[in-house]
Amino acid sequence: MQLENIAPEEIKAAIERSVGESFGLVQDDVATSACRMLGFARVSEDMRVAVEKLRDAMIKEGRLALQGETVTVKAITG
Repeated sequence: MQLENIAPEEIKAAIERSVGESFGLVQDDVATSACRMLGFARVSEDMRVAVEKLRDAMIKEGRLALQGETVTVKAITG
């Protein structure tokens, strides 16, 4: 299986779950954690770049928060 064959929504769900279960991850660890959750033993540079782009988009969307170097799941308020 290749990361390109996985829908971006599923990769985003893996990112959110891995960050949430860890109560936050250092930015550089997000790709490795999410890819492992998706069943990959190794993370290539292309995979890392793809996941980091989605991670950054999720921060901009407000689904994740960046606190220093740590990514956390954005608290739901309201």
